[in-house]
Amino acid sequence: MRVLFLALVAATLVFGYYYFFVDTLTLTEIAESSENQTAAFFAPLMDFDTGLTRWDIHRLSGKADTWSARWDETRSIPGLSERTAEQKKILSEMMSDPSVRKISDRMAGFGESSARALLEMLSGR
Repeated sequence: MRVLFLALVAATLVFGYYYFFVDTLTLTEIAESSENQTAAFFAPLMDFDTGLTRWDIHRLSGKADTWSARWDETRSIPGLSERTAEQKKILSEMMSDPSVRKISDRMAGFGESSARALLEMLSGR
């Protein structure tokens, strides 16, 4: 009985580790958990494996709010060169995050608007 219990606990731990830290999500799976209905509608049209795990999504969702708010603030900067410099600073910070690099490598051909849509999806807007 004790061995069965230990085997069940070990199996649960292995499954939990796989579920949160190894199993990667598709764009549709990420969009389904988002409150952004537009993203949820269009995600199946360009569905692909993002390379992000549930743990990556958890970490990025907290950062996405901050990055998105800072990006929105750049729109109020009057000078184009100052606005561009601030946006590059935010993008540089985002690209230094390993989880963002995972998705950016896979979204290389989609451009800035798709990256912005992903940020909104992660932040739940």
